[in-house]
Amino acid sequence: TDQNGRAIAGATVTFYIQTTGALATIYSNEALTTAITGSVVTTDSDGMFAGYYISDDDYPLNTSFKLVIAKANYDGKTETWVR
Repeated sequence: TDQNGRAIAGATVTFYIQTTGALATIYSNEALTTAITGSVVTTDSDGMFAGYYISDDDYPLNTSFKLVIAKANYDGKTETWVR
């Protein structure tokens, strides 16, 4: 959300592993066969992001991720998300 609490359409969300800072491997399909280049998804017109999958084999439950949210003319934001 922006500084006024509104969802941000067209922002990029990049997934990192919290403990190492390395890009997390995320997938565009449920079969986990197509990795998303750069571990980046883009928010839709409602500011929501979906269409990504995370492998239980790669990251067990309770893995912490750092999500970096960015968009031109926006201050940006970093969030922690625990799977």
